[in-house]
Amino acid sequence: MKAITEAWVTPAKGKPLMLSQSHAKAAALRHMVPWLISLCEARADESEEATLRLTLLRELHAMDQVWSSALPRRFLGSEEAARAAGHCEQALETLRVLATQLPGRWRLVPKCHALTHIAYDSVLTNPRVVHCYQDEDFVGRAKRIWGNCHAAQAELRAVQRYALHAAVRLNARAEAILGLRVARAGGRGQRGR
Repeated sequence: MKAITEAWVTPAKGKPLMLSQSHAKAAALRHMVPWLISLCEARADESEEATLRLTLLRELHAMDQVWSSALPRRFLGSEEAARAAGHCEQALETLRVLATQLPGRWRLVPKCHALTHIAYDSVLTNPRVVHCYQDEDFVGRAKRIWGNCHAAQAELRAVQRYALHAAVRLNARAEAILGLRVARAGGRGQRGR
């Protein structure tokens, strides 16, 4: 971790650090949060923004810790769900204050609203176990499928093709979870690998 963080933080040729989309994936960033918190703690007394930034990171980390501590359970208890929702509310309120005070640097985006749904729905399920990120790309996926269909039957064919794509993903997930090989054309399903 130290080598990775040093490579990301050291500016090359005096240019500021930029993380690309290929490096800034959710799992990688989740593991970087404690390190980011330690950086923010060192600068927390510099300004009100620094203090709010630290609060925001701590609340988001605490929310994730509630979900992580419940692994591998698929469902959270009502007390755990309430704690996660409380951390979510505090984080979003802190972000609202930052966006109000410094609108050029901080802003509220639609993903903030999606975060509330994830937090409040966690009373039903643990998002670390069952949350599906496929819906984030649904419009783009549907557009690509629709574009490959004949215009006369595009509505029907697009829905059918999306259902087939979803079935393939679900079968692959079932194989991974249950250790099954789902029957292929000309083959039979088998237990184990």
